[in-house]
Amino acid sequence: MTAGPWRLRGRFAAGIAAAGLLLLGLAGCGEESSENTARLKGSVTLDGDPIAKGTINFLPEEPGQAAPASAQIAAGQYDVKAVPLGKVRVQIIATRETGRMITGSSEPVPEVLSIIPPKYAQGISIQVTGDNSQQDFPLTSN
Repeated sequence: MTAGPWRLRGRFAAGIAAAGLLLLGLAGCGEESSENTARLKGSVTLDGDPIAKGTINFLPEEPGQAAPASAQIAAGQYDVKAVPLGKVRVQIIATRETGRMITGSSEPVPEVLSIIPPKYAQGISIQVTGDNSQQDFPLTSN
């Protein structure tokens, strides 16, 4: 992978992980469906390489849309069954541990690096109009 790592320290890294878990809990892991949602699946890559492991969140941007949806990214692929129709902000989270521990808090915590470039920090806005089995997210580090 040619992308450089972006360092996340201590509480900030824990906050990102907690936000992802919260979204998974709120969205029911994307397993429920309704008439106001669509099923999306596809690939998530960085500079052409599949994201090995991560989370993809679909956050509604308009009033009256269905609840947020999330899915795990595994081997560069995701599949989520209940993405809100309409304008949606896509947030992709993928990290890796450096093997070092960060001290300074009550307990040492693993140092974590985001592999997602900062330019995607605010997410990617898309329009969801229906089911799509090829909704790919080809991220680039440049």
